[in-house]
Amino acid sequence: MSKTGYCTIQAAKDNLGKNSFIFDFSYYTKKGLLNPEMIEADLYGLNKENELAYLKRINAVNSAYD
Repeated sequence: MSKTGYCTIQAAKDNLGKNSFIFDFSYYTKKGLLNPEMIEADLYGLNKENELAYLKRINAVNSAYD
């Protein structure tokens, strides 16, 4: 619930990247074009080498910007 009447996903606690949009790759995974495990590794990281872990990295950048 918002105290100000302003609603945004960007300020949500669970929004690691502090993005103002939602990533949805379900179409591509259902079609077999993307591997769901690789998407999870690229977005969140699975503690393996050479992972992008985009949301963790962009969180650091956006937090520094704020």
